[in-house]
Amino acid sequence: MYQHKILLVEDDFMLAQALMAVLQDTGYGVTLAQDGTEALDLLETHAFTVVVSDIWIPAANGIDVLQAARQASTPPEVILLTGHGALDTSLTALREGAFDYLLKPCPPEHLLERVEAAIKSYTTRLHQTNAVQHMMEAFQEVLQTDEETDAGVQFDDDPTRGMTTEPDDTVAPTVQVGALCIGPVHYTATFDGQPLHLTPTEHAMLWQMATRPGKVFTYRELVYAMHQCDVSTVEAKILLKTHIRNVRAKIGTDVLVNIRGTGYKFVVPQTTKEDSPSEHKESIIA
Repeated sequence: MYQHKILLVEDDFMLAQALMAVLQDTGYGVTLAQDGTEALDLLETHAFTVVVSDIWIPAANGIDVLQAARQASTPPEVILLTGHGALDTSLTALREGAFDYLLKPCPPEHLLERVEAAIKSYTTRLHQTNAVQHMMEAFQEVLQTDEETDAGVQFDDDPTRGMTTEPDDTVAPTVQVGALCIGPVHYTATFDGQPLHLTPTEHAMLWQMATRPGKVFTYRELVYAMHQCDVSTVEAKILLKTHIRNVRAKIGTDVLVNIRGTGYKFVVPQTTKEDSPSEHKESIIA
């Protein structure tokens, strides 16, 4: 399985074979289309990281291929090749979203350099898209949790719901920290021997902190553990606010201690007794 797949669109058979050899020798998976129609069909049914296409090809030209590539669910970067160095053609290609425009004959090392740059651009864009998606999902979860809390939604009282009945030797053992017992898998937490109802996000946050009691986690570190995306400190504080509040309501207000301007640390909980109003009052202000 190739990490990066390239669609090569070239109707000159000898040139196509030479370009395929250069790209394949570098470790890329290459699919060849010898006309525009075949290229358009492949773009509809396969995912590519980069498209390298001649502009002047039969059935549909390179600009058509470029436009089709831009409509893909995850658009590949497109490098256009042509033996015609017309300025208006190159401007059209760039205006339509081509990553680069190269004149034939193109030295192999130059083509490989531009393909590598296109892959880096594709990878960066994909990571940014995923980060934005994670961010939107996280904000939606925060909003939904706030709405449920305000509406007084009750948690399911069935302690066996979602629990694994058979032991799984591949899962790391649970961790006992004071009154809290928590495992790495959702629905594997108890407090004072009673099932602890946590959302998946709350569980991910608490597991991260409980396995390293006393360690100060920054806001960004906790959000990354919960959502696998990197956000700014301001965004991380917003995302954490509701989850911290909900977990404190379930295991005590003096367990997740705020280090002002930095993040939170986990203090080993002892019992479910009500918090003394004078204890930790200043340190837990979010």
